Amino acid sequence: MGEAHPPLRLLGVEDDPTDATWLELMLSNADVCPYTLRVVSSMADAQTSMAFSEFDCVLLDLSLPDTEGIESVRRILDVEPSMPVVVFTGTNDQELGLEAIEAGAQDYLVKGQATGNTILRSARWAAARVRARRGAESGNTGPDLLRELAEAWVCLDPDLRISRVNEEFLKTFGLMDTEALGLEFTAVLPREAAGDAAKVLGQVLEGESASVAFPIMMFNRQGRGLRRVMVASRLGTGDGRQLFVVVARPLRK
Repeated sequence: MGEAHPPLRLLGVEDDPTDATWLELMLSNADVCPYTLRVVSSMADAQTSMAFSEFDCVLLDLSLPDTEGIESVRRILDVEPSMPVVVFTGTNDQELGLEAIEAGAQDYLVKGQATGNTILRSARWAAARVRARRGAESGNTGPDLLRELAEAWVCLDPDLRISRVNEEFLKTFGLMDTEALGLEFTAVLPREAAGDAAKVLGQVLEGESASVAFPIMMFNRQGRGLRRVMVASRLGTGDGRQLFVVVARPLRK
């Protein structure tokens, strides 16, 4: 169960007692990693908890008595701009989930459908992504830090060429590291989507958007179609700018 790692400290923000009980029950049956969970029922209580305690991830309902929708994400990030946030949507609304990611959340889950292990994996990966981004910004991107990020990821230079890549990306797309490094990222995208994707990534690189997330069909070397969600954030400033792009599997419905 990963005793080598300290428990994942989770803050659940959920005002519905039934849904709060569901969350606690799902997590009690999970075995991905050890965790601690505090559940509060309002945004005010969440902000107070964050001010006086440390958490690795916030599990956030988007419908609270004192805030609603994407504003809930912004309120959490007002307290701690780098706090990993996993959003729960009440319905299977992909657009709302992607809007939450664009507002700064790391992931979204459909309330009542996710398993305890799915919730823990999502929270753990969200925390790892944020730590990896912090490390990249500070120059501390050692292997132990990035190894925690299980999804495929790449770092792109200002020309959108791959400057760093992990094993999961290489395995997913059937590439050797010598082939991937220096490769234009659009080479792994469908030809008809490459131009639009490059435009969007360029906007993030230039600072027009803080981050972006969008679903896309990609193809590996064998021509197999891979449905993925791309999440891109800018790292660095000036001549040191680069993009950190996670290529994640959509959560199963």
